Amino acid sequence: MSTQGRLTRNFPSRAVACPLEKRVDASLQVELRTALDRLRLEAPPRSYQPETIRSGHSVHETRDTMHPGFVNDYLMTILSVIGENHASITSRKNTRDDILWDNTKYCWRRQPLWLFCKVAVLRTLLLTLPPAEAREQYKSFMLDVVARLLDHCCKKSVDPQLLSVVHSKLARRAMKFEQTYGRSPGAHILAISSNARTVLDKIWSQHTGKVECMERVDVQGWANATLLSLPRFREQLAGSLSPLDCVRTTRKFTPDSQLRCTADQSVLPSLMPSSDKFSVTELVDVETWVEHNLAPWTKLVLGKKIVGPCDKLEELIRSYWSRASSKYRRVPTALSHALLVILELWVALDKICVSEIPLMAEYSPVLPANLVQPLLLSQAHQMQRLFAVESYINVRQLQASTSRPSIFAEPTEDSMCVRYYDSATPLQDLRREIEQHDADMRADKARELAIAMDRWKKLLADAKALECSYYVDIRGKRWHEKKCVKCEKESQAAAMTIKYVEESLPRKEVKLKAAIFELRVPVEFAVWRDTTWFIFNDIGQREASVGSFAHATVLNYAQLTRYATQKTMRITLASSTKPTALIAHYKDKALPTTMKVLSVPNNLQYKLRDTSESKWVDWPGAPPDFKAYCTLSLPSGAYSNLNWAMRTSEHTNNEVISRQHECDVRLEKNEYLAFGSLRAGERIQ
Repeated sequence: MSTQGRLTRNFPSRAVACPLEKRVDASLQVELRTALDRLRLEAPPRSYQPETIRSGHSVHETRDTMHPGFVNDYLMTILSVIGENHASITSRKNTRDDILWDNTKYCWRRQPLWLFCKVAVLRTLLLTLPPAEAREQYKSFMLDVVARLLDHCCKKSVDPQLLSVVHSKLARRAMKFEQTYGRSPGAHILAISSNARTVLDKIWSQHTGKVECMERVDVQGWANATLLSLPRFREQLAGSLSPLDCVRTTRKFTPDSQLRCTADQSVLPSLMPSSDKFSVTELVDVETWVEHNLAPWTKLVLGKKIVGPCDKLEELIRSYWSRASSKYRRVPTALSHALLVILELWVALDKICVSEIPLMAEYSPVLPANLVQPLLLSQAHQMQRLFAVESYINVRQLQASTSRPSIFAEPTEDSMCVRYYDSATPLQDLRREIEQHDADMRADKARELAIAMDRWKKLLADAKALECSYYVDIRGKRWHEKKCVKCEKESQAAAMTIKYVEESLPRKEVKLKAAIFELRVPVEFAVWRDTTWFIFNDIGQREASVGSFAHATVLNYAQLTRYATQKTMRITLASSTKPTALIAHYKDKALPTTMKVLSVPNNLQYKLRDTSESKWVDWPGAPPDFKAYCTLSLPSGAYSNLNWAMRTSEHTNNEVISRQHECDVRLEKNEYLAFGSLRAGERIQ
């Protein structure tokens, strides 16, 4: 990543002139050294620290640089007391701020040492020469530095790509120098550039001129390789040519059999893994059971005579459609009957769930009544069953309040999950339990912070009482010890961090109630929601965008997973933001700090997500449609691009004309237009 354009900086931004006798004062130097040492070890005030916004609250941005105002305002103000502000000559540098960052906490940035060296050279020249001459000498000096670097690279075995980059940088600087000052940068620089070009051309010619010679094929044993022998083959050939003794044997025919699905109206059928030979038979058994026994079975469930039917119903709906969609493929009448069976099973599931959770009756059943219009049912009893399904959906929609949001919509105050929480005492008790656990976590974190701060202060106090260790080499030069005790203690203090403590629940009341509802969601509602979404989205063939990645769900969030009763659900609340205290880049805070800073609100922004498809619930989105199952498809060939014209009669002649660019090369334009207009709306009589 990089900035747009270049960053313009002036050096120095502020200058102070101090009298020489005050600058060399020992007491001033001690205080100045202490101030600089504190700037190196201690974090500046929060107003000067870089921050970023995460989920509506600001956190410390450890990957950004500190605001320079603390040095400009604090240090320069102290120096101005003993001196006075000085209008120094400023030098402007244009730099590019770019980073390299790929799945890591800290990004790579350009080191400031190179910029510091260039500014130091330019400042020295500006203080000793006129401004115009100083800048010309600086440009000439930088040209010479890059040229010497290129010459050094040519003499060493440097990677050709790196050599080409340095050569390009030299050419760019030389061109800018010549355009600005109207003279050549120098013969020695041109000679170095020419030599580098020669080296690059030589490397390229060696690379392109290399021809890999094919090794000679080993010809040893050539006679054996070309000689084909078939030992003892004559005996087998003679046996094959001799007449066979005809012995007539008979075997008893034992056809394969498969256990049929139960016909008991108190037992819900289930599809077991079977061979392809009996898969259609099992489908017919399930369809027969649904037609004759589903209504009595539902009455037994509503009478509390059968326990735990919802999970079995969901499993039957999924397994039946998985097998029927493949076995009845390209057979619209059979697929229509399969869809009727799916809807009848869903009606039974909906009746059971509404009986267990009466609050669900106030909300829309989600599935629209016009969803069944494309079904092709040729028998009268099938049409009667379809009419019963359609009537039930219409009655449910009339009972539902139009002001209530959909169960798949984003939670609001009128959502079912929020209203269920308000009427459920166990969920309110769970909230108090989670909040008490958060209070205990904050108390433990406060004790941990107190211990860490004591150790941090002790390390700094011990370091302040020590002096840096030095040694003198054999040449009499003084060097700093690599294992200096003072510096080690300072480094230990600077490296001390402590983790944030994050609240387990969101602060917004609606999100909080929805999250607690998901932790103790009723089994019947969870099954109904997953099954309804399966019919609405998967069977309904809705197209939804993938969207952003989900970092956590209510069920797998580390601070809430212990309270969840349903560990696996297809539809649940998830967040596209990271938990601050667990997996985010900002989970650690450098010392010193306070509990007010360490205690952060919950960072998760909950929305409904389809965990099996890794997609966010797109509501309302595109409506479901069964038309593709109930319409004949054209076979692959010249007319396959006209499937859209077969599935509906709502298109017009103008639409066919506008899509003639999709015409297959094997068709004439007039054939394409004639076939596409065959079912156009105005042609239907």
